[in-house]
Amino acid sequence: MDDIVFSLDPGSIRTGWAVMQFPEQLIEAGLILPDKVRAESEFRIAAMCRDLRQLLNKWQPETIVIEWTSGKVGKRRHKGSGAGLGVHGAATGALWQTCEAWRYSRFCLSERMFGLTVCLKKIESQQ
Repeated sequence: MDDIVFSLDPGSIRTGWAVMQFPEQLIEAGLILPDKVRAESEFRIAAMCRDLRQLLNKWQPETIVIEWTSGKVGKRRHKGSGAGLGVHGAATGALWQTCEAWRYSRFCLSERMFGLTVCLKKIESQQ
């Protein structure tokens, strides 16, 4: 079975994405843009998460790769003050959580037992 890899380069204003067929064939790439670039950050991030869910449903990837920030800000950008890094971190976290929620909704079966939700992952043998 061919492994479809979905990769994200998150941002607070736009997020890059690419779909690849493992190991090295690019299938498609694009940008996830908010409805309004000048909207408040929480509205931009929510719109990008909505569009990300649509892309995940379309491509049904086996693997999702997300670029994670180092948390360091260079001197050339924002004079090293970290301006915007908090919003970038919020966007990265929200997009990551969207991927996690999609993955669990796809691979897990929830069952109520003693008031607890137990998640049973679908496991396939690697033969």
